[in-house]
Amino acid sequence: MPPSEPSGSGPPSPAGFEWRDHTADIALHVWAPSLAELFRVAAEGLYATIGQLKCGPATRATTVELSAGDVPDLLQSWLAELLFRFETGDEVLVDVAIDELTETKLHATAKSAPLDRDASTLDREVKAVTYHGLDVTRTPDGVVTTVILDI
Repeated sequence: MPPSEPSGSGPPSPAGFEWRDHTADIALHVWAPSLAELFRVAAEGLYATIGQLKCGPATRATTVELSAGDVPDLLQSWLAELLFRFETGDEVLVDVAIDELTETKLHATAKSAPLDRDASTLDREVKAVTYHGLDVTRTPDGVVTTVILDI
């Protein structure tokens, strides 16, 4: 469908629309030998997408428990939870251990480290972890996915 254009020879219409290219996403491609390792490495990739994060001492143990309809939804929920904690509490999870991971359930333990904004280099703001094209594929070498991050 072509862009909305003014009709006739008079002044442009006061209303209309058009499509424009927009580059507000980044694709995070992740691979690992196991599903649990994929979730852990995807967390590292999310944080690295944000920037070079420096944190204070990780003093508080924390748990993340999630459930979803399938593995891709669970991965999206996992990364969205990490992003939420980062954005709302300047919290970065370190020493992440995926204790239980099924097709629909995740239980992870980690240490919570406070972000040191002054010492960190924040390269970009990640606004959301999208579902766009999200799939988790098992290969002979392990598991791969590509997660689209809205930046």
